[in-house]
Amino acid sequence: MGARTLFLSSVGGLVVGQAVYVGWNITDRFVTEFHGDQGWWQATNEFGAFSDFFIREIAAIDTEANSITLDALLQYRALVADGAAVRPFANGSFFVHSGVVGIGISTSHFARDQNCTDGAGTDYTQEAALRLERCCDPARFKRS
Repeated sequence: MGARTLFLSSVGGLVVGQAVYVGWNITDRFVTEFHGDQGWWQATNEFGAFSDFFIREIAAIDTEANSITLDALLQYRALVADGAAVRPFANGSFFVHSGVVGIGISTSHFARDQNCTDGAGTDYTQEAALRLERCCDPARFKRS
Protein backbone atom coordinates (compact mmCIF):
# COMPACT_ATOMS: atom_id res chain seq x y z
CA MET A 1 0.00 0.00 0.00
CA GLY A 2 1.14 3.51 -0.68
CA ALA A 3 1.56 6.40 1.68
CA ARG A 4 0.07 9.79 2.43
CA THR A 5 3.44 11.41 3.20
CA LEU A 6 5.99 11.71 0.40
CA PHE A 7 9.60 12.80 0.86
CA LEU A 8 10.87 15.02 -1.96
CA SER A 9 14.19 16.56 -2.95
CA SER A 10 12.51 19.97 -2.51
CA VAL A 11 9.08 21.29 -1.57
CA GLY A 12 9.83 24.70 -3.06
CA GLY A 13 6.91 26.14 -5.01
CA LEU A 14 4.35 23.78 -3.47
CA VAL A 15 1.54 25.09 -1.24
CA VAL A 16 -1.08 23.52 1.00
CA GLY A 17 -4.31 23.00 -0.92
CA GLN A 18 -2.52 22.69 -4.26
CA ALA A 19 -3.38 19.76 -6.52
CA VAL A 20 -0.50 17.59 -7.72
CA TYR A 21 0.03 14.58 -9.94
CA VAL A 22 1.94 11.63 -8.51
CA GLY A 23 3.44 9.31 -11.08
CA TRP A 24 6.40 7.22 -12.20
CA ASN A 25 7.86 5.27 -15.10
CA ILE A 26 6.28 1.96 -16.10
CA THR A 27 9.32 -0.23 -15.39
CA ASP A 28 9.86 -3.99 -15.34
CA ARG A 29 10.17 -3.74 -11.55
CA PHE A 30 6.80 -1.95 -11.22
CA VAL A 31 5.06 -4.37 -13.59
CA THR A 32 6.41 -7.45 -11.81
CA GLU A 33 5.63 -6.19 -8.30
CA PHE A 34 2.15 -4.84 -8.88
CA HIS A 35 0.82 -6.75 -11.87
CA GLY A 36 2.54 -10.12 -11.73
CA ASP A 37 4.22 -9.59 -15.11
CA GLN A 38 1.08 -10.41 -17.10
CA GLY A 39 2.45 -8.89 -20.31
CA TRP A 40 -0.27 -6.25 -20.56
CA TRP A 41 1.92 -3.21 -19.86
CA GLN A 42 4.66 -4.36 -22.23
CA ALA A 43 2.12 -4.57 -25.06
CA THR A 44 1.13 -0.90 -24.68
CA ASN A 45 2.90 2.26 -25.73
CA GLU A 46 2.98 3.24 -22.03
CA PHE A 47 5.69 0.70 -21.12
CA GLY A 48 8.89 2.55 -20.25
CA ALA A 49 7.11 5.92 -20.24
CA PHE A 50 6.26 8.21 -17.34
CA SER A 51 2.62 8.05 -16.28
CA ASP A 52 0.65 10.19 -13.83
CA PHE A 53 -1.24 7.69 -11.68
CA PHE A 54 -2.85 9.86 -9.03
CA ILE A 55 -4.18 13.36 -8.51
CA ARG A 56 -4.00 14.42 -4.89
CA GLU A 57 -4.28 17.62 -2.88
CA ILE A 58 -1.46 18.71 -0.58
CA ALA A 59 -2.80 18.64 2.98
CA ALA A 60 0.44 19.66 4.76
CA ILE A 61 4.04 20.59 3.99
CA ASP A 62 7.07 20.00 6.22
CA THR A 63 9.85 22.25 4.89
CA GLU A 64 12.46 20.82 7.29
CA ALA A 65 11.85 17.23 6.15
CA ASN A 66 11.11 18.23 2.52
CA SER A 67 7.90 16.24 2.68
CA ILE A 68 4.27 16.70 1.74
CA THR A 69 1.22 15.00 3.21
CA LEU A 70 -1.52 14.22 0.74
CA ASP A 71 -5.28 14.29 1.26
CA ALA A 72 -5.58 10.54 0.56
CA LEU A 73 -3.42 7.43 0.44
CA LEU A 74 -1.81 6.31 -2.78
CA GLN A 75 -2.84 2.80 -3.85
CA TYR A 76 0.75 1.95 -4.83
CA ARG A 77 4.16 2.79 -3.40
CA ALA A 78 5.85 5.67 -5.23
CA LEU A 79 9.49 4.60 -5.54
CA VAL A 80 12.63 6.44 -6.61
CA ALA A 81 13.62 3.22 -8.45
CA ASP A 82 10.72 3.87 -10.85
CA GLY A 83 11.49 7.58 -11.21
CA ALA A 84 8.57 8.65 -9.00
CA ALA A 85 7.77 12.34 -9.13
CA VAL A 86 5.27 14.89 -7.85
CA ARG A 87 4.21 17.47 -10.41
CA PRO A 88 1.92 20.47 -9.94
CA PHE A 89 -1.53 20.25 -11.44
CA ALA A 90 -1.51 22.84 -14.21
CA ASN A 91 -4.21 24.83 -15.94
CA GLY A 92 -5.33 23.08 -19.09
CA SER A 93 -4.49 19.60 -17.77
CA PHE A 94 -8.08 18.43 -17.95
CA PHE A 95 -11.05 18.72 -20.20
CA VAL A 96 -13.67 20.73 -18.33
CA HIS A 97 -17.34 21.42 -18.93
CA SER A 98 -17.62 18.39 -21.19
CA GLY A 99 -19.37 15.06 -21.07
CA VAL A 100 -20.45 11.91 -22.83
CA VAL A 101 -24.06 11.28 -23.80
CA GLY A 102 -25.72 8.21 -25.32
CA ILE A 103 -22.68 5.93 -25.36
CA GLY A 104 -22.94 2.19 -25.98
CA ILE A 105 -20.21 -0.14 -24.71
CA SER A 106 -19.55 -3.76 -25.64
CA THR A 107 -17.17 -6.13 -23.92
CA SER A 108 -18.16 -9.18 -25.91
CA HIS A 109 -14.69 -10.74 -25.69
CA PHE A 110 -15.21 -11.19 -21.93
CA ALA A 111 -17.94 -13.74 -22.67
CA ARG A 112 -15.64 -16.00 -24.70
CA ASP A 113 -14.72 -19.47 -23.49
CA GLN A 114 -11.03 -18.70 -23.92
CA ASN A 115 -8.72 -15.81 -23.15
CA CYS A 116 -8.49 -12.93 -25.60
CA THR A 117 -4.91 -13.05 -26.89
CA ASP A 118 -2.90 -11.57 -29.73
CA GLY A 119 -0.75 -13.56 -32.18
CA ALA A 120 2.15 -13.62 -29.71
CA GLY A 121 -0.07 -15.04 -26.96
CA THR A 122 -0.33 -11.80 -24.94
CA ASP A 123 -3.41 -12.04 -22.71
CA TYR A 124 -5.79 -9.09 -23.04
CA THR A 125 -8.59 -10.36 -20.77
CA GLN A 126 -8.08 -7.34 -18.50
CA GLU A 127 -8.60 -4.94 -21.38
CA ALA A 128 -11.00 -2.15 -20.48
CA ALA A 129 -14.05 -1.39 -22.60
CA LEU A 130 -13.88 2.27 -21.60
CA ARG A 131 -10.87 4.16 -20.30
CA LEU A 132 -11.22 7.61 -18.79
CA GLU A 133 -8.09 9.66 -18.20
CA ARG A 134 -7.47 13.07 -16.69
CA CYS A 135 -10.97 13.31 -15.24
CA CYS A 136 -11.75 15.23 -12.11
CA ASP A 137 -13.96 17.92 -10.70
CA PRO A 138 -11.91 21.04 -11.54
CA ALA A 139 -13.62 23.04 -8.78
CA ARG A 140 -12.04 20.67 -6.21
CA PHE A 141 -8.47 21.74 -6.87
CA LYS A 142 -6.45 24.92 -6.71
CA ARG A 143 -4.31 25.20 -9.81
CA SER A 144 -0.73 26.38 -9.98
